Amino acid sequence: MPLRGTRKTLGSGGWRPTFLLRDDFTVTEAAPMVTPRICDGVGSLVITDTLSKVSISGGRLTFVTGGAAGGDPGLWGALQTRSSGLAIIVEGTHTSGILHVGWDSNQVGFSPDSIVFASNTAIFSRANSVSVATGAIVAATPYFLAAILRGTGCLYLIKGGVYTSWTLLYVGHIGTDNRYPIVAVGGTTAVSSVGWVRSVQLPSPFTSDYGIATQRTAAPGVDATIASEANALIEFTWTAVAAETVELSTRRTDDNDRWIVRGSQSGSTVKLIEVVGGVETERGSAAQTWTATTAYRIIVGQDGANMRVYVADVFKFAYASASTNATATGVKTNKAGTDLISWPRTIPTAATALLDVAVA
Repeated sequence: MPLRGTRKTLGSGGWRPTFLLRDDFTVTEAAPMVTPRICDGVGSLVITDTLSKVSISGGRLTFVTGGAAGGDPGLWGALQTRSSGLAIIVEGTHTSGILHVGWDSNQVGFSPDSIVFASNTAIFSRANSVSVATGAIVAATPYFLAAILRGTGCLYLIKGGVYTSWTLLYVGHIGTDNRYPIVAVGGTTAVSSVGWVRSVQLPSPFTSDYGIATQRTAAPGVDATIASEANALIEFTWTAVAAETVELSTRRTDDNDRWIVRGSQSGSTVKLIEVVGGVETERGSAAQTWTATTAYRIIVGQDGANMRVYVADVFKFAYASASTNATATGVKTNKAGTDLISWPRTIPTAATALLDVAVA
């Protein structure tokens, strides 16, 4: 069954959505569909479908196997002026191949800022054209997907399946240009369907680039600390220095009880270290070049016993048994840098209410 939103009409502060693009795909149309398509709600969609693989039936936009290439078939809305909180939200299911939902810099091919369903099991957040592994899905299960622009970068959110609340998958931090909303598939095995697509300007707290963050320090010094949720995305940007080692501590009670993402410039590694009673145990390791004078954004994703480590928007490794200090909320860095930020995995109540209104 399609995923339904909560039956609300007003968001935080009495907000009602004014959609910039809305298509509910209510009228059956065989492939090849007419392009541009006049949406049955608001706006229009330009369609690329050289092999006639996309159609509307049963109130759903359906992509069937045998597409030509990434972004063919694909549907694009009109160019929209970037602003923090500008969102594309889709209800979709996926079986195989690749499905992209997000924001494109043109109306050709895949988008640089999107949520990607890969095969029938994986979620990637495509941050500035780099696909970053961020989670898992179940085939043929309905999900809400939201790509919400920031002044710079994009927020990637999901709800459905095991994601019972709106969940932050990843935070993009590059890109300031205006964008086209896109729904597209890739590969000759792509099978997906979409119940509707909507674009809307969300109000506060999404109108600030850091509006849903738990805490942010723009210019943290040595041994700076902030607080986080236990389940969170923690980010910190460090400009590498020859022969130095950076430590980003999360789920920290004190220096004797914490988790550390440790980057060694001279050793060319990044590691995950569990610290219990002052005793260190290595729980993950990967090669990582830290070029001196280059800025590297480090992200730790923590959700229950699962921890993921990313450097420069590249997934490094995961650890699935992080049970110690699982409810601790301390964050600390041993080096000065920029943007020490804690983001909640579960979106705050006021922001959730807005999203629920947008999908109702």
